[in-house]
Amino acid sequence: LLWLTSGVGAVSPLPPATRVKHTRLQSAPAPRMILIGGSNLLFGIDSTMIEQQTGYNPVNMGLIGGLRIDYITNEIRNDVREGDLVVLCLEYNTLNAAPNSDETQVIMGVAARRPANLKFVTWPQWRRLLDQGAVEYLGVVFRQAVASISNRRGDDEAVIDEDMNIYGDLTRYHNPSVKARKQGGQNTLVKIQPEGVRANIARLNAFSAHCRERGAEIAFVYPPLPRTHYEHGQTLARRFHRLLRDE
Repeated sequence: LLWLTSGVGAVSPLPPATRVKHTRLQSAPAPRMILIGGSNLLFGIDSTMIEQQTGYNPVNMGLIGGLRIDYITNEIRNDVREGDLVVLCLEYNTLNAAPNSDETQVIMGVAARRPANLKFVTWPQWRRLLDQGAVEYLGVVFRQAVASISNRRGDDEAVIDEDMNIYGDLTRYHNPSVKARKQGGQNTLVKIQPEGVRANIARLNAFSAHCRERGAEIAFVYPPLPRTHYEHGQTLARRFHRLLRDE
């Protein structure tokens, strides 16, 4: 089992990506633009363009929404500096989710590659990790090992060693000549749960106050959506907008 899983880190871009992102967080000079959120940032941001057009030095911390708001904000909480611009870009389903409905196997995978990330895990997440995290992670390791052995990676899939730049962007889809992957069945505009959204907004407000105390500016931007998804769910998007604007 150890032999089969010794090289599975390259199968998924997520665990090795966290090391690149934290290296950039420490090394980027002022003024920094720190982008935090989910995979919409990982795949959808062109930091080189941001740097050229704004003068900020981008730090793309986006990884996956399943880590949830507390973990995502904890990653940079102690590294926010005066003069930073912190940009929150959270998927709608992250805003809508219970804070402890995290994807435990993702946390296990990221921590296995960078153990220092365990300090960002909240106590409710630790309880889940101790209860079932190891079993879930072994399942992921096994599936990744099978994928590695069978070499089932399509040519259109990003590879961390080839497609990650120093800013923390996966760059494969920056090139217009690369064929885009087919849209999956995931729909981020789901039935809104107002109390859950309000609880998450309260978390964001507390984090915003922390950033301002450190002399940083903070902004919220909406995540990119396929136009067809937005047109289908724009009533929900407007409800999210009202809640965010009001609270």
